[in-house]
Amino acid sequence: MRGDLEAWAEQLAEELASDAGRAIVRDLLAGGGEGTVCGRCAAYTRAQIEVMLTRASARGEAGPSADRVLDRVVAPIYYRLIFTLPPISGEQAVALIAACFDADSDADAALGGERREGRPR
Repeated sequence: MRGDLEAWAEQLAEELASDAGRAIVRDLLAGGGEGTVCGRCAAYTRAQIEVMLTRASARGEAGPSADRVLDRVVAPIYYRLIFTLPPISGEQAVALIAACFDADSDADAALGGERREGRPR
């Protein structure tokens, strides 16, 4: 699971940091919220994560929830692009995945996180 998530996050960070990726993010933001291209993109990203987590769970692997990956990996990648900060590198994205596997933190509790049986959220 961890390797799948690391490869996915590294690719996401590198793709979005490109000129074409930045243009896509600008277009998504201009498109609006739920039910729009932006909303469909968010749903697609969640679905990608959930497929990896479901496959890993079927192999008996425990790991983070989709919400945790969205909050700790996807959100920082997009945040840095939206606010024109230096983009997260592929190496940094891998480090963000590592944080998803750490024990629950106060940040998770502040976001309304709760533990699921066998899987930290």
